[in-house]
Amino acid sequence: MKYLRACEFDLTGKDVVIIGRSDIVGKPLAKLLTDMNCTVTLCHSHTKNLAQHIYHCDLIIVAVGKAGFLNCYPIYVPVVDVGINFNDEGKLVGDCINTEGRQVTPVPGGVGLLTRCALMENMAKAKLMWDFENLPTLNFDDLPLLDLGEE
Repeated sequence: MKYLRACEFDLTGKDVVIIGRSDIVGKPLAKLLTDMNCTVTLCHSHTKNLAQHIYHCDLIIVAVGKAGFLNCYPIYVPVVDVGINFNDEGKLVGDCINTEGRQVTPVPGGVGLLTRCALMENMAKAKLMWDFENLPTLNFDDLPLLDLGEE
């Protein structure tokens, strides 16, 4: 979301297609975008006529985990490529192909980099919120050992 805000992409009232319904990306993102007043279409492996959905939207977010899944050649709306895959040559690639001249987030260097930055930001916030020096210490000496039998 920070990426889209940094690009000054106004989400209010936009039709957004999310391709991929995972519990990690697709479903939470659908809820977040709905809360931001977007109209969200959540597509998945059983969606009929995926092309009909993606050609009439304002933004596409693809997170299916399959290299080359989405051909961006005929697409003229912004695409956020969340996919992290390795192709046959061992190169890190996203879910999209034919991205030249299109508004597609890069892989590597796009969402993955921003995810790491967000994790670091959250860790810094947690450090400020918690008093880690006064947390109780765990004593493992009093725990019974698991008997794995003879070697």
